[in-house]
Amino acid sequence: MDDIIQFPRKREIGETITDTMKFIRMEWRPLARYSLIYALPFIIILAALQLVLTSRLMEVQEVLRDLEPELMLQELGGIYKNYFLILIFNVFVQSLYMSIIYSYLHAWLDRGKGNFTPAEITSAFFSNVYVALGTTLVVSFISLIGLLFCIIPGILIANSLSPAIFISIYERKGIGPAIARSWNLVKLQWWGTFALNLIGILIIQITSMVLSAPASIGQESRVLITPGEPLSQIASDWRVWIFFIATVVSILLSVIPYIFLAFQYFNLREREKEERPAIS
Repeated sequence: MDDIIQFPRKREIGETITDTMKFIRMEWRPLARYSLIYALPFIIILAALQLVLTSRLMEVQEVLRDLEPELMLQELGGIYKNYFLILIFNVFVQSLYMSIIYSYLHAWLDRGKGNFTPAEITSAFFSNVYVALGTTLVVSFISLIGLLFCIIPGILIANSLSPAIFISIYERKGIGPAIARSWNLVKLQWWGTFALNLIGILIIQITSMVLSAPASIGQESRVLITPGEPLSQIASDWRVWIFFIATVVSILLSVIPYIFLAFQYFNLREREKEERPAIS
């Protein structure tokens, strides 16, 4: 297996993308199995919440101009409160999903394919999920602060700290050391890391747009779910299921940028060795 995919080596962006897709093709069965068991139920809940919130936003936009200023602020305030809660839940789901992928990848790297049991992956997952959640919360908070002051610092911070979750799991570091390690490594190839993150986001967004296109074209209104609408009526609308499936699939495709970052970590580590050769 090491002869097929060698993680610890220098890679250009194209090689990282190619090796990521190769690794996913080789290991999609165990990755899918663990993801379906531990992450899918929460992903389904997140997709449903996002669908309801998006529909609610579209509904408000249609009647916004007819509302009085006070009612407008009250309506928007409730929506943004719900958006914030869903954002927190999204952080939890992403942390859960990352801990599954990285726990499997860690075992694969340390022991080799087939040299570990499902029970060992499960044990590692439950141990790593707290580390991933804590690191994700800190990284998200720092990035959000940067975005509030100015978009560019937020992007710079988010990109520089993007490998921190993998580092915290793989190197068994605390949150602070993992963040510092991520920052120092990404400085070696900031634009390469940014390109990989951007490509990962585009893959997810384009896939979601393509899957949801049949329900988006030619419709007079994007409001799918209205308050008080019976569940049976919601379930009978095929557009709801199209958007729901597109959301679930797009979240599951996050595995691609996750593994991008794992490969990029080893790429950066090899570049670090070249810049700081060991003193004999």
